[in-house]
Amino acid sequence: MGNEETIYDINGEKTEGRTRLHVVKTDQADEQTEADLLNQSIERLCEMKAKELMLLGYEDIQPKDIWLCVRDKMKNEDWPLHRIVNEILSLKPTRFMNWLTMQVYKS
Repeated sequence: MGNEETIYDINGEKTEGRTRLHVVKTDQADEQTEADLLNQSIERLCEMKAKELMLLGYEDIQPKDIWLCVRDKMKNEDWPLHRIVNEILSLKPTRFMNWLTMQVYKS
């Protein structure tokens, strides 16, 4: 079987949506495992960033909010994994709080 390109969203589901991760696999049995590993890795990065912000004095920061902030910056672009990781790890508290404030105004 040749290489297949499968597109997953952050939850590991096949998607045509706006936030996508590209995974190239040669075996369909491993597709879900690969997507699960990517999802778990990104979740851990978001958890680490949330803990970092809490150590800086920001309260009630949820890993999901970190991901939503990064995802909003991605818009409709397909980012490679290294760029997503960089965006999560380099997220500044001021940018996150600005994003959070805008979410409150939008709702």
